Amino acid sequence: MPSRCISHLSSFLLSAEEKITGYPNKISFPFLSNYIYNMTMNKETINWLDMVDYDITTAEEMLKTGRYVYVIFMCHLAIEKALKAVVCEATNKFPPKTHDLILLVTLSKIEFADVLLDFIGKINNVAIVTWYPEELSKLVSSYPKEIAKQYLDKTLEAIRCIKQDPRLKR
Repeated sequence: MPSRCISHLSSFLLSAEEKITGYPNKISFPFLSNYIYNMTMNKETINWLDMVDYDITTAEEMLKTGRYVYVIFMCHLAIEKALKAVVCEATNKFPPKTHDLILLVTLSKIEFADVLLDFIGKINNVAIVTWYPEELSKLVSSYPKEIAKQYLDKTLEAIRCIKQDPRLKR
């Protein structure tokens, strides 16, 4: 299928999804849309992008169920996997086994707006606390619904920025 046709089909899917859900660039069928849009990408890159969509959906469900610490945990994973998709596509190699978002930003060579870069640094540090909490009740009280929602919103913004990288749009 010529890349122009893939691009038109992808644009149609995004437009239809936005009309249905009211959310721009959010696909209900992420695995299908990633496959159609990215037929010229490495299989591993597509897999990373599928995992990003899966993790974001999980974060959204955790927000609905009141598991706010896990919202932040899944947001970190989604950003990590999105950055790994870029690294994978750019290098044709499996990305390093790291959770360090700052390292992955450096390897991806994506230029983020300062606000997003600050957020990525912030979630990079916060995620460590979610992996190794000293006291669960203190951790849970530190991240109420409003804060978890802010993290999710900024994560969606960061992922939209990452997915705009030209290396993911061949």
